[in-house]
Amino acid sequence: MIFSPSRRNAFKLFGSAALLGFASPAFAYDFPHMRRGINLHHLLNWPDMKKTGGKPEYTWPPFQDANYQIKNEELQNLVHVGFDFVRVTVDPSIFIVMQGEQKKVLIDRMRLVVKQCLAAGLKTIVDLHPVNVNPAYGPEVLVDANLPKAFDAYVDMVESVAKALVDFPPSRIAFEPMNEPWIKNLSEAPRWQPMLEQLHARARTVAPQLPLILTGMYWGDFRALLKLDTRPFKSSNVLYTFHYYDPHSFTHQGVEGDDAQYLSKVDWPLTQDKAFEVYTSAKTAIDASKKDNSFKTKATTRSEQLIRSLWKDGYTEERVEKDFEAVSAWARQNSIARDRILLGEFGCVVSARGEPVGQSRLAWLAKVRDTAEKNGFPWAYWSYKGYGGMELMDVKGHIDPKLLAALGLKNN
Repeated sequence: MIFSPSRRNAFKLFGSAALLGFASPAFAYDFPHMRRGINLHHLLNWPDMKKTGGKPEYTWPPFQDANYQIKNEELQNLVHVGFDFVRVTVDPSIFIVMQGEQKKVLIDRMRLVVKQCLAAGLKTIVDLHPVNVNPAYGPEVLVDANLPKAFDAYVDMVESVAKALVDFPPSRIAFEPMNEPWIKNLSEAPRWQPMLEQLHARARTVAPQLPLILTGMYWGDFRALLKLDTRPFKSSNVLYTFHYYDPHSFTHQGVEGDDAQYLSKVDWPLTQDKAFEVYTSAKTAIDASKKDNSFKTKATTRSEQLIRSLWKDGYTEERVEKDFEAVSAWARQNSIARDRILLGEFGCVVSARGEPVGQSRLAWLAKVRDTAEKNGFPWAYWSYKGYGGMELMDVKGHIDPKLLAALGLKNN
């Protein structure tokens, strides 16, 4: 339970945080001072597509159906339970393709969503979040060294979005030019650096003071963040972000299409004895599937590898603390205040192969959230509602009070 400190205690807490480097020192530009947030992935992402003459086209106008909307009462309830900011994901492909009056319609729609969130009292991150809705501008294509025209088009679009956000108060909004760059090998980190510098530079041509949120490649993993050279951004109003879903086969257990799709009832931490039970359950599920024998053999082997890694590779509370301390050490080395480091996504599948969230996944959520807060990092839970299995709100419109408790929030 979180207790509200008295004004005197609040002063003491703030003073201590400043001494520890948790709070930002005096800086030329303001930015949103955030604490606890949530991702809104259903408002401006996954636009409806149709095929005309074999070519994919966007349904126009986009983002009009009920599933793309959020009521003011919903936003106010997010504030009520304890969130102070939202991270609104935006599909970049439609913003690249549409030009002229259609581009203006998209910009106006985006600005309307931002205004709605701000009016509810929620600071707002606009996050360009590539998805595979349009193959021409999918996440892998945009960072493919052999397809530079796609990235060039993306950079142009980043400038137009930054320009559309420049008149919002910098204390209440931030712009994230790219979510989880799909450069899949940490050894390629040097390839991402100039791309990030280019995105930053183009946004700055039209928005000199707009807070920008920068990330490493490798799907925004903290290890990639540690490889960034921050010197080009020293005098710029920037924040940094990383995502945390480790161990992936635990947080994504039971997710269809994932390597861990046949895993369920996985404890955290996982012991060797329990690992055998998880393997037996996975093997039973694989054998009962309608897949061919070749697939079953590969799935069994992969499931065994994942389960073995979960109990052998030290995925414990101490591992979470060590990972977050690595980010804090990087921040200290680069003179970056801790409240400029955002845990932009973390979450855990709520239902794994029909198994409810359970104590282990709740414990993981609580530990990651608590560790972020102890390091002074604001955080954003993935996500509010939509699809994927990690939503705070279920299909019936209910929020599980156990999830709220794990996130340190108030029960409705």
